[in-house]
Amino acid sequence: MSKFFAAGSSSDESDESEEESLRGGSDDEGETGRAPGAGAHLGRNAFLKSDSDDSEDEGPRVVKSARDKRWEAMISTIKSMRNHLRIKDWNAVTNDFDTLGKQLSKAAAIVNKEGKPKFYHRALLMLEAHTNRELEDKEAKKKMSPTNAKALNAMRQKIRKITKELEAELEAFRGLGAFDGLKGDPLEQTDDEDDDAWMDDEDDSDSEEESEDDAGGKEEAMAAAKTAKAAAKANKLAGKKAGKDEAAAAKAAGTAVLSKQEEQDKIEAEVDKRLEELLGLRGRKGTDRASQVAQLAELRVMTQVEAKKLTLQLHLITAYFDLNSNMLALMSHANWTHCFNALEAAIAQVLADPSLEHTAVVGEAAERGVEADDETEEALAAAAALAAADSEASHALRLSNVAANLLAFAERLDDEYYKALQLQPFTDGGASDSADKTTYLARLRDEPHLVRLLTSLLDHFKASSPPNFNAAARVGARVIERIYYKAQSTFDAQWTEVRRKRALVEAELARGTAAEDEATAAAARASLSLLIDPELTDVGSRIGELAALVYAYADERSKTRALLCHTFHHARHERFHVARDMLLMSHLQDSIGFSDISTQILYNRALVRVGIAAFQHGHFAEAVAALGEMVGANRQRELLAQGLSSARFNERNPEQEKLERRRQVPFHMHISLELVEACFLVGTLLLELPLLCAQRADPKRRLNTMSKALRRLIDSYDRLVFAAPAEHLREHVMAAAHLLLDGESAAAAKTIVSLPVWDMSTDPKATRAMLQVRMQQEALRAYLISFAPAYKSVSLEQLSLRFELPVCKVHAAVSKMLANQELDAAWDGPSKALVFAHAAETSRLQTLCLQLSDRASNLVESNERLLDARTGGYGYKFDMKPPWGERGHGSGRGGGEGGYQGRGRGGGRGYQGNREDRGEGGGYQGNREDRGEGGGYQGNREDRGEGGG
Repeated sequence: MSKFFAAGSSSDESDESEEESLRGGSDDEGETGRAPGAGAHLGRNAFLKSDSDDSEDEGPRVVKSARDKRWEAMISTIKSMRNHLRIKDWNAVTNDFDTLGKQLSKAAAIVNKEGKPKFYHRALLMLEAHTNRELEDKEAKKKMSPTNAKALNAMRQKIRKITKELEAELEAFRGLGAFDGLKGDPLEQTDDEDDDAWMDDEDDSDSEEESEDDAGGKEEAMAAAKTAKAAAKANKLAGKKAGKDEAAAAKAAGTAVLSKQEEQDKIEAEVDKRLEELLGLRGRKGTDRASQVAQLAELRVMTQVEAKKLTLQLHLITAYFDLNSNMLALMSHANWTHCFNALEAAIAQVLADPSLEHTAVVGEAAERGVEADDETEEALAAAAALAAADSEASHALRLSNVAANLLAFAERLDDEYYKALQLQPFTDGGASDSADKTTYLARLRDEPHLVRLLTSLLDHFKASSPPNFNAAARVGARVIERIYYKAQSTFDAQWTEVRRKRALVEAELARGTAAEDEATAAAARASLSLLIDPELTDVGSRIGELAALVYAYADERSKTRALLCHTFHHARHERFHVARDMLLMSHLQDSIGFSDISTQILYNRALVRVGIAAFQHGHFAEAVAALGEMVGANRQRELLAQGLSSARFNERNPEQEKLERRRQVPFHMHISLELVEACFLVGTLLLELPLLCAQRADPKRRLNTMSKALRRLIDSYDRLVFAAPAEHLREHVMAAAHLLLDGESAAAAKTIVSLPVWDMSTDPKATRAMLQVRMQQEALRAYLISFAPAYKSVSLEQLSLRFELPVCKVHAAVSKMLANQELDAAWDGPSKALVFAHAAETSRLQTLCLQLSDRASNLVESNERLLDARTGGYGYKFDMKPPWGERGHGSGRGGGEGGYQGRGRGGGRGYQGNREDRGEGGGYQGNREDRGEGGGYQGNREDRGEGGG
């Protein structure tokens, strides 16, 4: 109390009576030992509360230290927590636990000096025991509200985290017998004194003593009561301790100290129990999947049984896959790496001890068996039926439970890797694009490791007793799809680089070891572990072995895909004839329309690669036939799954767009669309160049055999008023076509051969050399067809010098044209010249003159008809005759009839002119009875005269 108020207060009876008078008269009548006249006068002390009022019933005022206040607050929170535990209100328990943690953090100075109080450790053990008991009671947990169940799970995580941090201190308490499970739990006590004694700190007796001496009879009475209470407490603790000592002595007398094996058995039992709990929580809403992964990893460290280690390892892989709840979403690179490492360790463990494959129990069967231990016979029968159903899938492949899981995990891991490459963008451009490219290349570095893991699993299935070739074939199909698109040169360059880096890292490790630099040596070892051993194998032979395994033991879909991958690989290495024969003998072109879309995409990729290989070998007809459907319809992006189809002519909903995006081929597996288009256009041009020359000589000639795509390009190029310098691929091809038609073979060959697209072929140098020769040969053919009318003969040497070809090649090309009747000529042996025959042929100039005369005659005829219409003639009307037409003849020399049939002396211009006297028949048919000429298509002469028709 403040000294200001204390000075005015007094403990005499008058002041007390004044204060009592404020409480009312009824209280005065019921109280004894109080002056009846007190309280007549009210002073300022009536509104003040003195120290004597507070301590009237409780005794003298006690000064508490900060330590006691903190401890009392924590004890009060623990009591509240106990009450909430009794009613199983886990939301309130969680709040109390958080409050207790805050109170402990506020007392950090005291805790650092004296340590945590013992009642705090007891509270943690109590909370842990009750949490575990509630989790074991699955029926009760099912009846909980969702909010309460969620709070229980959260409480379990919190208590597990904090008990892990205080494991040493809590173990000491458990060892001293201060708390063993639910024994001594205050929730089970009925005596309040025992309840309070459970929370009393043993160090309370060592608290600081009061520095002031208490005076008065009340203080002495309070001290006596406190002494009696302390004595009772000591007796009670002594009795408990004596009971514990007797129990410990009896236990020691009857049982020997636990051996290490028994301790390990306890640990194994605890591992089984916790594994059962984790499997029971799998798939439930609100389960912390990351926590499950951590707990499974911890259990695997705790157990010493190899079979159980393998079981936990496979459950750990499943938990990693469960972190990605949506199958369509992308699995993070970190989770994929953890899962890969776990699967690699599991396969290595099985390879080291193949007997584990039949001793370890994995999957739902183990969990169901444990749950059914204490159930009825019906539950046991149901669990057995479910276990039998779990083994049906692996029985078809004759796989054990472990092997089936390894196979399924490997396939899922491969699918996740392929999905990551599909969804990871790879573009060229700014900083973000550069980051995307770096991420994509980082994922590509995982491919050799994945292939190595699949190969090890394949070898395990083949080496198992008995060998399981069905499972091996499934893994082999996966390996083929990871390596079929790569060239042997790519593998050689990859392994050369790996060997170079490995040598550098080994040298760095040797220097660090010699200099005793642990940091450098550790970094070198880490880098060395990432560099896998080089594989000095022939990729073609490896794919052949795997394909033979798949053809023998896999299903039909896997066989089809393996065949297409094998064909693609042959065509990738320019083995055109082998790839063509494989594709044709399989007859896939007849049944590929009934396959799934991904297999159809693979078929299109193989067909396009075969077409490119045919072009590189100079087989332009086969190349155009293989590439025509892709390039002709301008759908190569869609058919090869290297981009979304155009939505201009094909509307699709968002779901269809998602499906199309999931079918896309990863960027590093793309086939160059520019190379495909170049092979098609150049091949089509060289094949149809003779037709172009023939059409140029005779524009009226209709060429139905020409490619529609090439015809469209040529027509659009011819319509250009001004032809700008070529920039794009199509413009280069059209420019080369016109140069060939004009006889400029050298410029045309340079235009085609210098295209940068040929750098994308397997052997750019050989491709350019082949194109140079074929362009010169086709230029020779075009020149002879176009300019043959201008020559009577041409020497073989002159053609050889003009087109820079050997004489033998020129002779072979011209002889082939003569055999195909493309030229009307013959070889002159002594002069070594080609002699042309022009008897039935017209020159280019003559052909143009004939065309001009035909058009001029048509123009004159149309003008005459127009003149007749303007001057009143009736030559244009088919059903009208002039009134004088019935007379039969004209009236003089000048004007004959202008109708369809005219008789008389004039010239009849109708369709039929009959002449009885002198005159001319100018129609289609002229009949002559007397002298005259028939100028129509047919002239009949009965007397003298000439038929000019």
